[in-house]
Amino acid sequence: ALVATRAASPTNSGATILANLGTLELLRGRPDLAEIRLREVVGIFRSLERPQKIAFALDNLAQALWEQGRASAARNCLDEAIELGRAGPAASVLDAAYLHRGQWDLEQGAVGSAVAAAEGLERLAREVGTNQVAARGAFLGGLLARTLGRPAEALERFGTARRLFAGAGAAEQVAELDLQEAGLLSSLGELARARVLVNATVEPMRGRGDRVDLVTGEIQLARLDVREGDLESAARRLARLRSAAEKSPVVGLRIALLAASAELAKAEGRSDDARRHLDSARRLAEEAGRKATALELRLDRAAVDLASGDRPAAQRERAEVERLARAAGWLAIEERARRLARES
Repeated sequence: ALVATRAASPTNSGATILANLGTLELLRGRPDLAEIRLREVVGIFRSLERPQKIAFALDNLAQALWEQGRASAARNCLDEAIELGRAGPAASVLDAAYLHRGQWDLEQGAVGSAVAAAEGLERLAREVGTNQVAARGAFLGGLLARTLGRPAEALERFGTARRLFAGAGAAEQVAELDLQEAGLLSSLGELARARVLVNATVEPMRGRGDRVDLVTGEIQLARLDVREGDLESAARRLARLRSAAEKSPVVGLRIALLAASAELAKAEGRSDDARRHLDSARRLAEEAGRKATALELRLDRAAVDLASGDRPAAQRERAEVERLARAAGWLAIEERARRLARES
């Protein structure tokens, strides 16, 4: 069908098919292939002078670029998508674009801009009144609350977003939300609740290929195994995942695998391996513009130094992270750095 449509002329239906294929590539963990398809989609809609369709495609293209670690190019696409979205029907693209803007701003230290994105979503929800828009607003509100060190509020907002996404039949968004919430619960020491959420997400996906959310969930399960003391299970999981994640064009998967491998190495007393994994993960995060993640990894590195007896190195790293987190408004990271200071 796609070949026939292309042969006839660049049409709306042909671009829609390509856009759907691009979305599937994103779910499959191939943002590099999604980028190729989505650039073609943008070109077709530009030739057809369909600004709202261009905005949709640009938002998806921005996601493909972000997942490959190309933060600046992703932001450029997203800026244009938001500009086009504002000129057209309110809910057509802005809700997804505002959510992406807020998520990426939180990673890059632009907390004020993330607050503005959350406010934009709240205005849009009042204007439009759909579950999908309200759900994205609640989701971003939860991410913002987590960043600002308000975990109870974050969990409440995540719960609201889950109900709204489920009511709208948005299964992919529910899966993404559940993995985010599980990560927060794990950081709070609520390992059993975190495991329930991750299992509920990954079990239906097993046997359906190495989807991004499946691999992400399995890496989270490996980290939960480590924290619960089941190091053999964690090692088996990570060994199964290594080939899929190490070569993945999704930079977040590579970072997550290295961080989980470091946590296992630390638990097994292999401090040098833990440092090596964390240093590699930090380099990836910094190259990809994921500044908050990079600071979290630096604190993980400080914890390894502290556990292995290198207290001066741990204190230096911790103090620098605390300073940077305070300046950027990452209150949760700042508080984590303070807790590490008390432990040392």
